[in-house]
Amino acid sequence: ESRVPMASMTDGSLDLCLVSPLSRRRILGFFPMFMKGAHTHLPEVTLKKFQSLHLESATDIAVNIDGELSATRCIDVSILPGALRLKQP
Repeated sequence: ESRVPMASMTDGSLDLCLVSPLSRRRILGFFPMFMKGAHTHLPEVTLKKFQSLHLESATDIAVNIDGELSATRCIDVSILPGALRLKQP
């Protein structure tokens, strides 16, 4: 189940969901919406499609890639359309 409802495995792009900093109280209200995929209309959420992306930060940034959380200061992400064959159930 995608937390970015408009994401597609076949459109040749990756989907990025950016969330602006939230207060602890706002996080409590945000999390259930995120789990249902109903967060995309919130003002703190920005959705973008891309083929390649380079991010740099002076401080560590938290990244969640395929459910794995880590911290980094630099990340390069790109898509290679057709490089991987997947079977959908």
